Amino acid sequence: MPQTPERLVQRIAVCRQAGVVPEAMLQVVERVARWQMDHGVSADEVPEVTSTERERHHQGVPLLPRSAFPVPADGVARWHMVLEVLADTAVAPAVERLQRLLEDGEMDPEAAVRAYLTGDEAFFAPYAAKTPDAPRLLPFSLAAALTPWAVAVADKVRGTRDLTAREAVWNHGHCPVCGALPVVGDLREKEGYRVHICSFCRTAYRVPRLQCPFCLETAQGQLGFLDAPDLPGFRLLTCATCRMYLKVTDFRTMDRTSWPAMDDLESMTLDLAAMEQGWRRPTLSAWGF
Repeated sequence: MPQTPERLVQRIAVCRQAGVVPEAMLQVVERVARWQMDHGVSADEVPEVTSTERERHHQGVPLLPRSAFPVPADGVARWHMVLEVLADTAVAPAVERLQRLLEDGEMDPEAAVRAYLTGDEAFFAPYAAKTPDAPRLLPFSLAAALTPWAVAVADKVRGTRDLTAREAVWNHGHCPVCGALPVVGDLREKEGYRVHICSFCRTAYRVPRLQCPFCLETAQGQLGFLDAPDLPGFRLLTCATCRMYLKVTDFRTMDRTSWPAMDDLESMTLDLAAMEQGWRRPTLSAWGF
């Protein structure tokens, strides 16, 4: 089922009713999601790239490591548009401070775009203190602006490959396209095969049913799960070896389809429960918080 404004309104309403995510953040997410729908990028707009050779890829090397993703010509312009979209939301004061830093030449916008694409967290650290009421706003806004580009680059690199096919099981934990960690997973079809969604380029790829994607543990005694009766279709797959977890959806017997980013938001209760029990999530949510 396609992602539409109508579906977005429905999913935001469900999150609002759950009462876990603050209203101000829901408004920010809705603004960003609508902007991304209106500013998608086609793989045809991506320049030609050279992907990893087949043999090295089979050994676990990503097709195009995140650090090698091309920079979009309109990356800075896209980022400015997202900041404008957020200018009258709850994060408006922090947006204004970022815009002032850019206007005063205290931040190089092209460097910021490159830092997000390459995953350079050190670049963002000094700016968190400049927006103390929204310390993650800089990488969040860049992710909002550049995720459609990252998706298009991944589509270009992947080509006609179906990375969710039965014969395409990926055993290496990280994304087969860019090398980033998965953000969520999904169980599909009658046999419940497992698909992960990349935290950066949003590629969907098939993985072993019983394996921790973070430490690659396969011993069944170390792999478990957490769920909640009031959140049917959601569970956390846990690994006692590394104490990390991955959230997955299982809507096979339900009249609904997965929308990874919104599924992640709707089920934040499970993340809170996991943290209380000492489990760790190695990535931020699909929305960068």
